[in-house]
Amino acid sequence: MVKPEDDRDQWTEESSSDEVEERSDEAVEKEKKEEKVKTKLSAYQDFEKNERATRIKENLLNSNSINLEGINKTYIYGSVLIVGIAVLCYLLYSTCNNPTNVKHINANISHDTSRVDQFSNTIKKIKNDFPSQKDILWLSLFKRIKYVTESHPTRPAIMILLYNRNKNVAECIAWKVGKAAREFFNTPAVIELIGDSDMNETDNELVDRYRERLQKNGVMIVYRLDEIPGLVAQSFHTFCDTQNPLVKRAVLLFTLDRSRLRNVEINKPTRIASEVLRLLWNDTLNDFQLNSLITRLTDSVLEIHSEKDDFKCVK
Repeated sequence: MVKPEDDRDQWTEESSSDEVEERSDEAVEKEKKEEKVKTKLSAYQDFEKNERATRIKENLLNSNSINLEGINKTYIYGSVLIVGIAVLCYLLYSTCNNPTNVKHINANISHDTSRVDQFSNTIKKIKNDFPSQKDILWLSLFKRIKYVTESHPTRPAIMILLYNRNKNVAECIAWKVGKAAREFFNTPAVIELIGDSDMNETDNELVDRYRERLQKNGVMIVYRLDEIPGLVAQSFHTFCDTQNPLVKRAVLLFTLDRSRLRNVEINKPTRIASEVLRLLWNDTLNDFQLNSLITRLTDSVLEIHSEKDDFKCVK
């Protein structure tokens, strides 16, 4: 018969064996779970790698597509530019190798040059008749009149000849220069208007009377601007508009006596002319009308000096 102590030892051994087996099963189960986790983690990492690789490929493809588009556009623009240059060269070559075209171009250039030279020589001849005048007078007259003969003038040439009691000299210069301008323009006649304190036309009447004549002839001389009443002088606001001119290809010459302005220390012709006109018309025109009119009339004021006492105008 077995002893109780032996039974307890056997029971303990069996119990220990069962615990070992249970622990072994738990370890195996744990290893399996860890293996599954590792497998999932590995699969996820592989997925991330594949996804990253796919994105890189897509970016490369998009970049290549953009580059190709840029290359295509550059190619197209370059091709158009080359074709345009080729066409231009062909046209220039055709024009230059066509004797008729060359003669026509040369004839136009020669004609324009000869007209300008002829006008310049005429101004020089007039200058010789007035030795007391400064060179700036003739240079200004020449440049401003020449400008309105260009193909697309934007404004008329407006000039005031400012004098001090030497009316004959100023009016003689105005007449000779106006005549030279008419010949330069190749127009029928010079429009001449003599200022008179008895003039009573409204500004609209004066504009209506001289609009077509100025368009046809291109040259107008207004003698003795200081004699014209302010209400009548308002018409020159329309004629002398440099922003929206009535006639763009035109020359308007005015003579103005400065002797009415006394004891004033002003040495600039434009300032002097402005003060004279303000003194003349401030009773009939409001400030806005007067300032606007004076600004347009005094676009270019040229001073006339006295000549010898025996001066006579030869027309």
